[in-house]
Amino acid sequence: MSCAIALLGAATVVTACATDAPDAVERHEITCFAASDLPAGTTRVDVSLKEWSIELSSDTMKAGNVGFVATNEGTMVHEMLVVRADDPASLPYAANGSVNESAIPASDTLGEIAEFAAGTTCARTFALTPGHYAMFCNIAEGDSVHLKKGMITTFTVTA
Repeated sequence: MSCAIALLGAATVVTACATDAPDAVERHEITCFAASDLPAGTTRVDVSLKEWSIELSSDTMKAGNVGFVATNEGTMVHEMLVVRADDPASLPYAANGSVNESAIPASDTLGEIAEFAAGTTCARTFALTPGHYAMFCNIAEGDSVHLKKGMITTFTVTA
């Protein structure tokens, strides 16, 4: 079993221990970890993903370790990406309405919880710095883009 810690631009990403964590961190993706694996002293924020919304238990939090506990309450697979963004409209959108993830500066790309099934809860902790952030599901299935249908939200981290 190994533990993964990676520095990704504006924030440090801290994950729980898992056998496949190193590969996941290299791709900036995290497999599903239990909420009970959040590090001690982490501020917990619950995230509800469903067709077609993302809701946070709080949209303002203090800088430091923030653990997002994401529950897929929908009927489809979803993912949860986190990027630094003063205005989500300024993100690099592709023609189909999804975000072109490779065009986001590395310093603004914090990471994601990779696709996870309906009824599943996954957790990931970020060491967040003050600023504005966007969280979204960027799954595109043909012309159906989850973000375009409303699966995006914003939050603010204060000093």
